[in-house]
Amino acid sequence: MYVPKLVDAVLGLYYESRDSKVDLALAEEASWAARSMEAGAPNRAERLRRALNAYQTALFALGRSSEGRVVCEELAEIGDSDRLASVLAEERRFREAAELFWMTPFTGLSACAP
Repeated sequence: MYVPKLVDAVLGLYYESRDSKVDLALAEEASWAARSMEAGAPNRAERLRRALNAYQTALFALGRSSEGRVVCEELAEIGDSDRLASVLAEERRFREAAELFWMTPFTGLSACAP
């Protein structure tokens, strides 16, 4: 299976990159690859979470907040709702943000960029 290795390699390039447009392209590619992994693949959920986290971070860094929010919603669907709750709070949608925080166990501070 080469797809998990592809996800890891592309994310490695993302973490080393210092160009926001390159970051976006790499994170998008990693997300696409992670989504295409077979459901039972080892560490699929963690790879998908890391790829989507990188993708939303890159989108927000370029000011593409509506697209970043969609990726945050996808992260919430797989159990990582911290960033979506933060986005909702920034949009002054406090009730929805609080509901997300109360519905999921506290995982500490999110590593996602604003």
